[in-house]
Amino acid sequence: DALQLDKMNPVLFSNRSAAYSGAGQMQSALNDAQKCINLKPMWSKGYVRKAVALVGLNKKEMAISAYQDALKWEPNNASVLDSLAVLKGDKKPEGEE
Repeated sequence: DALQLDKMNPVLFSNRSAAYSGAGQMQSALNDAQKCINLKPMWSKGYVRKAVALVGLNKKEMAISAYQDALKWEPNNASVLDSLAVLKGDKKPEGEE
């Protein structure tokens, strides 16, 4: 496990958070997203990982806040803007009419 070798690398926590999310292990995904944020607080990716995990945990308001935190560091990120708009109900998810 790469994290055993480098416990200070936020990219590894971000990647594992994404893997946990994909496997439906949202609490583990949230834990790793938070570790990513703690290691690199000015990187939007950690906040995005956190938001995804929070959505999976049905914590919509907290997820909105996490997406807004991501936008502080990357205000023109189209993917984050779209995800936030969908979560707030301002936009329908891709593929829905």
